[in-house]
Amino acid sequence: MRFYLQSGRLRVTVVSANGKEATITLLSAGDFIGEDSLAGIAEHRSVTVTAITSSNAMRFTRTEMVRVMHDEQAFSDLFLSIYSLAASELRRILSISFSTPAKSDWPGSYS
Repeated sequence: MRFYLQSGRLRVTVVSANGKEATITLLSAGDFIGEDSLAGIAEHRSVTVTAITSSNAMRFTRTEMVRVMHDEQAFSDLFLSIYSLAASELRRILSISFSTPAKSDWPGSYS
């Protein structure tokens, strides 16, 4: 599914195979959710998106998005630059989040 966040704030989290949860990003008005499916990426991603404030999102189809990107060059350029930055940041966060011990596992930490 693909959505455009019109208002509000969302938290996107993933859970590793060993059960460690990591917040990978916070979204706000103007952000897209599910944009990987536009590229035809078949890889299954298991993320949880949770509203942290009252939010409104608009759902759109792949066909609608492709049409708008074809018809509106300025929008297409903006979307692709945002998508590229978000994908790079996601890869960076995931590599750090799942390779760093939980704070409670650090020496001198107490739960």
